[in-house]
Amino acid sequence: MKDVLDHVRRRLTGRVGRAAPDPFQTLELQARLSRLARRMETLGGEPTPRFARRHHGQAATRAYDQTLTEACLLAGLPVTQVDSPCNRLLAEASLLQAGWTW
Repeated sequence: MKDVLDHVRRRLTGRVGRAAPDPFQTLELQARLSRLARRMETLGGEPTPRFARRHHGQAATRAYDQTLTEACLLAGLPVTQVDSPCNRLLAEASLLQAGWTW
């Protein structure tokens, strides 16, 4: 009897995966990533003093990186520290490969 249960358990564990993430949470994260990416793009052209523009740019970049990390966790992707442009690009590519858009 134990052998039968072990066999069934092995077969089920191969099929049972991670539960699908909440679609509304996924959509909210995608929208937030889109807003933050647009904000980062538009900061370069604003006629504000350089100090203020740099401060706002850094804040937008930190928010984008935190949201990107949260999206990777939700998608079940391995997450490295998103603190450099290279790691940011890798995280974005992983999300795109997983079917995310923003």
